[in-house]
Amino acid sequence: MLSSRLLLLLAALTVASASAQPAATSGTAHIVEGVVWRQPEDLQDALRDLRAMREVGIEAVRTDLVTRAPVLRMADLLGLQFYQDLPVANLPAARLADTLAFAERELDAALALAQQHPSAYAFGLTRYSDTSDPAACAYIQTLAARVGADGQSKTYYLSHFIEDDVCGDQVDLVLLDARGHDPLDLVSRWRSAHDTPVGIGSFGTPVDDRVDGGYRTPRSPTAQARFLENGLTDLFALEPPPAAVFVFAWRDGVEAPYGLFQDDDVTRPAFGVLRGFYTGEQRVFAFDAGPEPVTRANTPTFVLIGWLLAIGFAVMLALAPRFQQLVPRYFARHAYYREALQRGRAAEEWAGVLLAVVLALSAGVIGAVVLYAATETDVLEALVGGLQPEAEARVLALLGASLAVVLLVGIVYGVWLLLNMLWLLVLTGQSYRIRPGQALTLAVWSRWSVLVLMVGAVLAAVQPTTIRWVPLLLTAWLLIEAVAAVRMLFDFSRVTRVPMPRALLLGLGAPLGVIAALWLVAFVAVRPELAFLWHLATRQ
Repeated sequence: MLSSRLLLLLAALTVASASAQPAATSGTAHIVEGVVWRQPEDLQDALRDLRAMREVGIEAVRTDLVTRAPVLRMADLLGLQFYQDLPVANLPAARLADTLAFAERELDAALALAQQHPSAYAFGLTRYSDTSDPAACAYIQTLAARVGADGQSKTYYLSHFIEDDVCGDQVDLVLLDARGHDPLDLVSRWRSAHDTPVGIGSFGTPVDDRVDGGYRTPRSPTAQARFLENGLTDLFALEPPPAAVFVFAWRDGVEAPYGLFQDDDVTRPAFGVLRGFYTGEQRVFAFDAGPEPVTRANTPTFVLIGWLLAIGFAVMLALAPRFQQLVPRYFARHAYYREALQRGRAAEEWAGVLLAVVLALSAGVIGAVVLYAATETDVLEALVGGLQPEAEARVLALLGASLAVVLLVGIVYGVWLLLNMLWLLVLTGQSYRIRPGQALTLAVWSRWSVLVLMVGAVLAAVQPTTIRWVPLLLTAWLLIEAVAAVRMLFDFSRVTRVPMPRALLLGLGAPLGVIAALWLVAFVAVRPELAFLWHLATRQ
């Protein structure tokens, strides 16, 4: 505690000079110049961070609820303002109502502590929940009334919605997420639709210290610095400027690295940019552009895998004579395909297994394309937002590895093919026995359209990122599976002499009944979450 008291004393001695630093203003309005901060567990580290923030001109800090009195006292001495986020995030409107009692308890405890500390300035009522649904406004209005009762604290929330937001008039300020978005566009769109003051709650770009090069090299430290310089220049020049801007982030968290510091406490070039703008000492910076980066635009890993699968299919056609003969028979003379299958003279067994692998990996590519589109939007963040931060970071890291996603989805689809094969063996009973190889051929060949859909998914992936075509892609996949099931059972009936009613009723009825029951349960249990994700995907 001695070192903590020394830090507090040093802070008190430097408050006057820190407060006298010129504020970066534009016109008559002033931007609240802030940073996003994850509180260190060690108290001394937290106090050092606060003092360092004030020395570089930071006025406000957006963070989680501050529960340690020494941290609040230090901020009081330094003249910092805390914008504290309640631990309520990424929820549909119905779930916000269910969380109200918990949020009230958390907020009441924070307000009781805030009465003794002027630095406890504002409280964020939720982060990125579904404020496009009017049902969410009751939650926000209730909490805002509790905050307003003390007469000194302000309220805000963070939102992914702009034109669609319907709860902004319940708070003093709405903060928008500008990571990956043009902040000027977000602010102008909000102002055209709402009167509530707006600010930027998160502004930054990810950085990788292992990437060398100038600011033209994505994710390099100098690219991060130039991004921050250009963005702050535009924001400070805007008339009137946004109410607040919070640079994301002071230090790296569990998310992709965004911080102003490296792990070893060495500052990145972006730190100098923030200091220059926030102290008013510097607005123009010289960074090396570096060589023009060599990039493969819109060519992620799964695109290359798609080409490899096409090549693998061509190799099968060249090396497996019976497989080569069976392809035209399946499409042009289907009766010959069924006859060859019935007599056990269909494609080579290894070719059937390899075709199953190709289909599974094709499904993996489709799944990777869907998740790739989701990672470029806010939908995936909402999906994993309920996890613990460390678990969320691991999931996002896994989904960022395209090859891992292809393999994971491919394994799941391979299990689905295996279940179809086993179900056919069960349907044969004792009188119409077929071999596993024949069942595999029936299950695999009926799903050839997955290869075509994979090509379509790859073509969609090389276009500008959007998630609006994902429902269409998934619907097409569902239709392919439905048609494949009917075709598989029709061929199964012809090959095994199983009566058609039995093949269709048992073959379709039992699996579809199970699937329908699962969908019904899922729809009832998570209908608010599905509506929230749909609002995110289709918002303006």
